[in-house]
Amino acid sequence: MQCNVKLISISKTLEISLKILILLSLIICFSAFSQKKESSIRVNVIDQDTKSYNFKSVTYPLKGTVGAVSPEGKVSPMVAVDLKPTTQNIKPDIVWTLDLQMGTVSVLSNTSQIPSETGTEIQLDEVTAFNYRIYLSALIKNKHQIRLLYAPLSYESSAFIPSDDILFNGVKFMAGVETLTNYKFNSYRLTYIYHFNQSGKVQFRLGFSAKIRDAFTEVKQNGQTERFENIGFVPLIHLGAIIHLNERNMIDIDIEGSWAPQGYALDARFSFNRKINKNLTVGLGAGFLDGGANVESVKTFTSAVYGFGRIVLTIP
Repeated sequence: MQCNVKLISISKTLEISLKILILLSLIICFSAFSQKKESSIRVNVIDQDTKSYNFKSVTYPLKGTVGAVSPEGKVSPMVAVDLKPTTQNIKPDIVWTLDLQMGTVSVLSNTSQIPSETGTEIQLDEVTAFNYRIYLSALIKNKHQIRLLYAPLSYESSAFIPSDDILFNGVKFMAGVETLTNYKFNSYRLTYIYHFNQSGKVQFRLGFSAKIRDAFTEVKQNGQTERFENIGFVPLIHLGAIIHLNERNMIDIDIEGSWAPQGYALDARFSFNRKINKNLTVGLGAGFLDGGANVESVKTFTSAVYGFGRIVLTIP
């Protein structure tokens, strides 16, 4: 028995695809020998780059050719098999992404006055500390994205000796006595983002974020501690863009902010990213955080800059 197999335009498929196709070719050959007529079969193979290879295999006896003669005297016709692939990208309905950003935060200014009319304005230290953020998001049908953010920020200032008495949240702290301050501003956000396009060189997105602010300012002196906690809701507008420099390198711009007569908030991040493979992207970036509020109970404003490294894991 003799079978000729002709493979057309499959050089870009995976090695496993070739093995599957060769096996199918042999099955088709045996089928053609027994039926002595044209037959076909299709096979769909998905490679590691999420591309679908749809092979149509057509097997038919070759007319006008010399058959192979077995020792028993049986004549088997020559058979040809054509395998022609077409490709298309497969995009899952939901793509999960875990984005971990780690680096430093440098607090440029941080003032608190509690209450805003009668309290003493306290200037907290300008410090640099370790900081991280965690984003978890789901991209649905390549258009709609739901994103969760956990962004902690806290530090303790170095001891200082005030030259005047401090009135903080109705409690008096004496001048000339060593004093400490603690500060926390944790942010939790739920964001909806709409992606306008996913194929161009520049891809824009727009959304809305519901932010929960979990903050406190604390003053300590001689065993006396007073803390003012500030937990509240802040709506933010999300603006973003990805600029593709080439197939692997891109710039990501991520901005969230809002403004009202009582205060404002701005959180802007810019990063240069490189795609290692379809599941892993790494990057380096910088950020700027600015905002505060001026209401009856509190007057507080903070500015900080970030430097961070970024690891993005995509599933699948």
